[in-house]
Amino acid sequence: PVAEALLRDVRRLAAPPAWKTGLEAEAADHAATPIVSFCRALDDLLGGGARPGAVLELAGGPATGKTQLCMQFCVDAAIPRAFHGAGGRSAFIDAD
Repeated sequence: PVAEALLRDVRRLAAPPAWKTGLEAEAADHAATPIVSFCRALDDLLGGGARPGAVLELAGGPATGKTQLCMQFCVDAAIPRAFHGAGGRSAFIDAD
């Protein structure tokens, strides 16, 4: 019974999202709260911050702060909506 419940949860969580039209996707993107880096120049370059549901790829030389910035975005994504944050979750994938 425990394994079956686990499989049900995995199937439910791994299901692809419902299809949207281009207009619906654009409206949802504009309605999403951006994840800010708390660095005004970077947030301006990103159009207000990183977009929820989007992939953000960073490239640069060694010791330039790429990992630190990604970890900061992961933390910032979890700021509750009550504090004007995205109230979300994030994943950090390092493919170094």
